[in-house]
Amino acid sequence: PVIAWKIHPKLSIAIGPTINYSEADFQQGIQSPIPGFLPNGQSRLQGNGWDYGFNAGLRWQPHEKWAFGLNYRYATTVNYQGTTELSPAPYTASVPSSASIRFPQFAVAGVSFRPTKDWNFEFDIDWADWDSVNQIVIDSGALGQTVWPLNYRSSFMYEFGVTRQLGKGYFASLGYFYSENSSPDQDFNPIIPDTALHLGSVGFGYKGKHWDWTLAYQFGYNAGREVTGDTSFPSANGTYHVLNQAFNIAATFKF
Repeated sequence: PVIAWKIHPKLSIAIGPTINYSEADFQQGIQSPIPGFLPNGQSRLQGNGWDYGFNAGLRWQPHEKWAFGLNYRYATTVNYQGTTELSPAPYTASVPSSASIRFPQFAVAGVSFRPTKDWNFEFDIDWADWDSVNQIVIDSGALGQTVWPLNYRSSFMYEFGVTRQLGKGYFASLGYFYSENSSPDQDFNPIIPDTALHLGSVGFGYKGKHWDWTLAYQFGYNAGREVTGDTSFPSANGTYHVLNQAFNIAATFKF
């Protein structure tokens, strides 16, 4: 939920809480101590957790053709509670476990230019404090701790988009943005194959008196990241290709 206030004809602010729920499923292989006699095993932690934060925004429109915006989202840390299962025999065990993951703060600044009422060109720059995300620690009680080093570094995303009004409240949008790599080679983890990404999107939507809605498709692509010198996971050295696709739907009710 967000509350917005137009404190001046050219200036608006908004703030609201975030209620964050997350489920996690961590799986790790166990190499057989006696290959050929004992099978390889698997450790699996399934858990969930909650955390709370806030986000805030500001919009300033000094001219009918130009508008500027800022957005900030506070960092949260989700503490997962669940159970670690070991399988198959002779590794079989089940113990209460916990894990903690940091979700970083981020800030966005943008500018919008509307040469006519039917066109909008926008450029944004996003900063994410990934430098605060250092590791994932799984505490499985009697089974001990598992530490996955991440050591991320903060990064930027650069975004450009254009929207065309089609009449009667309908519009179409096209966008592109570039996302910097946040994961250094020496701590690269194939569980989260982070890399620099080129992303494109196309959307279609409607703005009405009380209801707004938007449908969108997005893809992310990297031709190949070469990872060398990985000291945390040496077996992860290699080339990684990325193709992600997403469909989104959003709705707003105004009163």
